[in-house]
Amino acid sequence: MGAETRRGTPRPRTALAGLAVAAAAFLAFAPSALGAAGDLDAGYGTGGFAKLGAGTALNAVAAEPDGSAVAVGTAGANTLVVKFDSSGKLDKSFGNGGVATAGAGELSSVAIQGDGSIVAAGDNCTQPAFCTVGGMLVVRFTDKGALDKSFGTGGVVKALPTGRAFGVGVGPNGTVVAAGDVKFTDTFRRIAVIRLDSSGKLDKTFGTGGGAIVDLGPDSSAKSVAVQQDAKIVISGSIGPAAKQVVNAFVARLTSKGALDASFGGASTPPVSNVPGVYFYFHPVSGANSTLNASVLDPAGGIAAAGWDSQDVQRKAVFVRLTCAGKPQAGFGAGGVKG
Repeated sequence: MGAETRRGTPRPRTALAGLAVAAAAFLAFAPSALGAAGDLDAGYGTGGFAKLGAGTALNAVAAEPDGSAVAVGTAGANTLVVKFDSSGKLDKSFGNGGVATAGAGELSSVAIQGDGSIVAAGDNCTQPAFCTVGGMLVVRFTDKGALDKSFGTGGVVKALPTGRAFGVGVGPNGTVVAAGDVKFTDTFRRIAVIRLDSSGKLDKTFGTGGGAIVDLGPDSSAKSVAVQQDAKIVISGSIGPAAKQVVNAFVARLTSKGALDASFGGASTPPVSNVPGVYFYFHPVSGANSTLNASVLDPAGGIAAAGWDSQDVQRKAVFVRLTCAGKPQAGFGAGGVKG
C-alpha cells in the first residue's frame, strides 16, 4: 500500500501493489511452499518472485483453487490482466501468452466468479487523482482471458463519470459490486458503490438507478468491498474533513438496497463516535492518518479489515476484527484492533 504514478499523477493503491509483492503474498495460497513457514517459496518464479517487464504495475491479486493467480493493474496507459500458473510462470493458455487487456485505464481490484470468470474494477480517468474525464470501469473476462461479450458492452461497463473503483466483489446470482468514490457537488469526493446484474447492467433496485452515494464527509473513499450471502455489502476505506488534513478509517455495511445498515456498527475505536451502519477507527494521537484498504468476511460472519495508520510520516500496519454486528471483536488485540 502506498502511492503509484500513472500518467504523472499520484493515486492511492488499494490492494497488493507491484507484482513482486503480489507474488509474495500469493505464496500463502500456494499448495507446495518449501522451507519454514513464512519463507519465500524458492520454487515459485525466480527465488520466490514472479516479475513482468518495465512499464507495468499490478495492484491486486486473486488466487485460484489450483494454485494459479490472476493479477490486475496497468501496462502504460492500458488495463492489464495477467495469469500465473502455480509455479509462477505466465499461463500461456490465458489471453495472449498469459496477458489480457480491456483497453485504456487502470484496474485496481479483481475477483473470481464461481464459473471461473474474472471481474475487475478500476477507472479510465485521464487524471486519476481528480478524474475530471473518464469514470468507473468494470470488466469481465472468461477464464481463458477473453473479454466476456455477454457482459456490458463487449465485456466492459463504464459508469459514474468522475468515479473511480478501488474494490470489486461478487454477490448472489452473479451480481457484481464495485466500490470507490466519485466527485460530489462540493467538488470533494464521496464514497460510491454500484451493483451490476449478471449481464453487466446497472441493477435499478440498488440505490438510485444502480448506484449509491454514501456521504461520510468530504474526501471519503471506499477501498474494498465484500458481499454477504444475503446481498448486504461491506465496504472499508477512509474519510476526511476535506482537503485531506486528517483521514480516518472506517468499515460500513449497506443493505441490499444500498442504504447504510442501521443494525451494523454504531461504534468506534476509541469509543468517540456512534453512527449507525459504520464502525470508525481513529488513531489515538491527534493529527494522524489511517485507512482500512482491505476487508474480508470470515466463516462465522464477522469481518476482518487491514490497513495502516501513520504519525510523524511513519506508517504501521493495522488490523481490525469486527463481529457480524460491526462491533469490535472481544479478545482480538486491544479493543478489536492490532497495530
